[in-house]
Amino acid sequence: MIRRPCTTPHKQAYTTRDEAELRRVEDGIRYGTALYPYQCVCGQWHLSRNTDQNLPAYERPDPANVTRIRTLDAAQFAALVDADAKNTIGIPDKLALRHPDNLTRWHWALKTLHGKVSRQLAEARTFSDPNWRQRAEIYRNKIETRLAECQRLRTQATHTRAA
Repeated sequence: MIRRPCTTPHKQAYTTRDEAELRRVEDGIRYGTALYPYQCVCGQWHLSRNTDQNLPAYERPDPANVTRIRTLDAAQFAALVDADAKNTIGIPDKLALRHPDNLTRWHWALKTLHGKVSRQLAEARTFSDPNWRQRAEIYRNKIETRLAECQRLRTQATHTRAA
C-alpha cells in the first residue's frame, strides 16, 4: 500500500489490525457502540462506526451482478461509483464493483470523481451553503480511501494471476 497523508488525522491511528481490533473491543464496551477497524490511505488502522469499510470477506459477488455492472454505460457506472462513495448502495453491488473484472474501470471513475471534487475545492468561489466545503472534503477523503482500496485490490488480483 502506498502511504499517503492521513485523511482522518483526528482519529487514533494503530499500526496493525490486531492493535485496532483490541482497541475496538475495549472502546466498544466503554462507549457502548459497535466499532470497526479499517485501513486508511496512510497505511495505519483506524476505528469507525461506519461499516462501509468492512465488506464480508467470505462473500463472493454474484456473477450476474458483476456482468451487469461491467456492461453499464459510462454515466451509469459513474453514478454507481458515486453512490458507493456515499455508501448508498448495497453489499451485492459493492462486491460486484470490487470484482477483478471491474477494478480498472472503477479506478478510472474514482480518479475522475476525485479530479472533479478537487477542482471544485480549488475554486475560490463562495457557496450558499456554509458547510459545503467541509462536506466536499469529506467526500474527497472517501474517494481517496476508495482509490487506495482499489489499488490494493488491483495489486492482489495481479499477484493472484501471477501465482
